[in-house]
Amino acid sequence: MSNTLDGAIDRFNQAVERLDSVLANAGGKVAEVFGPAQREIQALQEDRVQLAEQLDQARADYAALQSVTDEVESRIDTAIENIRLMMRG
Repeated sequence: MSNTLDGAIDRFNQAVERLDSVLANAGGKVAEVFGPAQREIQALQEDRVQLAEQLDQARADYAALQSVTDEVESRIDTAIENIRLMMRG
């Protein structure tokens, strides 16, 4: 029985060593396969941050322009009304 158990332990140890070897080799392949994808994901995340900042700035610029546009519109309306009053009077 001891020989059977020793043989099983030896086979188990050999299987673990083979598994370690396969995983060690696969680790390089995994990095090789997924490394470029991970770099691309990181680049996309950085682009997203930059685009979000640009969008925030564009929204702020839009709000400022809208304020100026409202002021100009008000002044034009006042000028038109004054011209109408002068033409009638």
